[in-house]
Amino acid sequence: MSNRDEHEHTAVVHPVELSLYSLISNDLDEIFSSINKLRSVQALSILKLRSIRNSIQHENDLLSMESSERRIQRLLERLEALEDRISKRI
Repeated sequence: MSNRDEHEHTAVVHPVELSLYSLISNDLDEIFSSINKLRSVQALSILKLRSIRNSIQHENDLLSMESSERRIQRLLERLEALEDRISKRI
């Protein structure tokens, strides 16, 4: 067997080897595509969660502010009542 024959023999890809490579590469392409889709969904989910978190924080701030306003109003009412008592005693 000559050098050329050996080279041709080693350069030829066996049909089973070629089929296996084709199947594996298709599966890998699908996996890669699925991973990219998952990354996109993950990024969108993170953005949506941040939006929801900011909305909840804003709502909490408003509720806290309303609660503080009610407390201030009650304190002002108590202060007026105390002022009335003091003015009646003087």
